[in-house]
Amino acid sequence: MSDEKQIIICEHCGNKTPHEVIFNVSGPDEIIDLGDGHEFGVATFYFVAKCNVCSEISFYTDWEESGNLGQLSEAVLLYPTKNKLDKIVPEPIIKDYEEAKKVIKKSPIAFAVLVRRALENVCINKSAVGKNLKQKLDDLGKKGVIPESLSKMADAIRYLGNAGAHAGGEDIDDEEAKILDDFVRAIIEYVYVAPDKLNKLANKISKKKNHIENKK
Repeated sequence: MSDEKQIIICEHCGNKTPHEVIFNVSGPDEIIDLGDGHEFGVATFYFVAKCNVCSEISFYTDWEESGNLGQLSEAVLLYPTKNKLDKIVPEPIIKDYEEAKKVIKKSPIAFAVLVRRALENVCINKSAVGKNLKQKLDDLGKKGVIPESLSKMADAIRYLGNAGAHAGGEDIDDEEAKILDDFVRAIIEYVYVAPDKLNKLANKISKKKNHIENKK
């Protein structure tokens, strides 16, 4: 683990800035069950980093098998909530979401319209079938791309996006915009980010399992 300042995006001020790790500590081992009678402990670590520009504090976690222990750009950000989407998400969806986040405080209605467009791009990316967005979201639910609970969330985003896009439509307040933000991130996390993380974890466990087998 290096003591040098690391250049990363600060989720507080949004700038790419030097960060100094001002504190780090090891946590309890995470026990991984390989499912065949073998298990192993993985040491976890926590890092507190300070932005040199805004002086705000961020909190990261990492584990010994990461291969880049102590590199904040590769660690998992625990605090603050990350504003940007994971790079595994298709670029058109990232673009729509980031444009929406720029206006969420100034215009909740514009935010709702833009996140609705992000949903449309999810449907395009996942080859959803239907004459309109509602039918396409229903199709994703039937195919299991999104579970029923998230399908209902997606339909709520669609409805409010429609309402905001038409003159004389219903107003959308700050609280509704925040809920929409949580919903759309949950949908994107389920469709793109979670499967990618599971695949990476499965590959790491498989390599660890092979290492154990080769020692026999």
